[in-house]
Formats: sequence, C-alpha cells, structure tokens
Amino acid sequence: MKGWFDAFRDDGAPTLYSFSNRTPVTGDVSIVAVCVMFATIYLAFLVIFPGVRKQKFTTFTTVTLSLFVGLVILVARLGSAWHVAQSTIVAPYKAFSREKLPARLGAHIGLMHINITLVALPVGNWSAPDIDFNEQFSWNQANDMGNSYRNALQRGLPYPILTVAEYFSLGQEGFAWGGQYRAAGYYASILLWQVLDEVRHEAKCQPVAF
Repeated sequence: MKGWFDAFRDDGAPTLYSFSNRTPVTGDVSIVAVCVMFATIYLAFLVIFPGVRKQKFTTFTTVTLSLFVGLVILVARLGSAWHVAQSTIVAPYKAFSREKLPARLGAHIGLMHINITLVALPVGNWSAPDIDFNEQFSWNQANDMGNSYRNALQRGLPYPILTVAEYFSLGQEGFAWGGQYRAAGYYASILLWQVLDEVRHEAKCQPVAF
C-alpha cells in the first residue's frame, strides 16, 4: 500500500529526482559567501552615499578600493586557482585491480588546500560509469595533509585521487615539492592576512563626512 509520501520512492529510499537538467555544484560556497558579504556592504554604502556632502570623490574611491582589495585578498586566500592542471588518464579505479578506467584527473591548488577531481570519460560505445569526485585536502595545520590522506584511505577513495594526495602529503626524497607547495601557501596566506589587516586599518582611519 502506498502512503502519502511514497511517490517516486523505491523500497523506502529517498525520492530520486532523475531529470536531465541535474547539474553538479560548480561554485565554492566560501567564495560565494564572501562575495555576497562584500556586495551587501558595498550596496549599503551606495545607499548612504548620497548623504555624503564633503569629499565625495575621495570617500567613494577609498571605500570602493578598500572593499575591492579586501575581496580580492579573501578570494585569493580561499580560492583553488593558484595552480591548476588536469590530464586524461587510464588508471585502475582501485588499488590491486587490473581493470583500467579512462578518466579526467584534475588538481586545483589553493594556498591552504588542494581540490582533486576525477571524472570518468566514455570511450567509443562504452558508456562511462557515474564517477564524479571532487575531494579537498587542506593543510591549515602542520599535520592536516597527512591526516586528510589517512582519512581518504579509510574512506576508500579512488586510487588516482589517493596517488595525488600521497604526493602532496610527502615532504622528502624526490617528492619534496608537495612540502614546498604547503610552505609557500602557508607563508603567502600569512602575508595576505597582513595586507588585509593594513587595508582594514586604513579604511577605519578615513573619516566619512556627512
């Protein structure tokens, strides 16, 4: 017997909205939130700007540049476009397996994290399985990358993603560039926070004359 909320469900499973217009999330939530916050502040400034009687040009330029510089710094700090690369691979989907999977593997490196993507690709008449991964590994703290890698092993992520994450978790022998990425991102992030603090201090020191 079907109940009130059993439509489109299979054996009590959640409703499947299997429409052709389903699309993956393409925006970074943190960046979108920062952009919305700065846009809200700037719109509030534009609302009160007609009430400014003195130094209109100076006030408008100072506030606009301060908000723009602050937004750029935060987007650079939170974004994943410092170094981007992708390649088409044919590799095992899981370790110790002879079955090869054609896929597109991408690495999107930010100052404090890396996003590793894996998307299966169709070949000829062979239809690709529904494989679309986007996993983030962060290094905010010294041991974060190693902990994230161990967590990925426990979760059983695909072998190509684990391989890239392993390269970034190492910091010795021939794979020292993973540690260099983490060190460079860490110090660049600190410098950006210092610049943002200076911009915020300068904005506070600028009086708004009404």
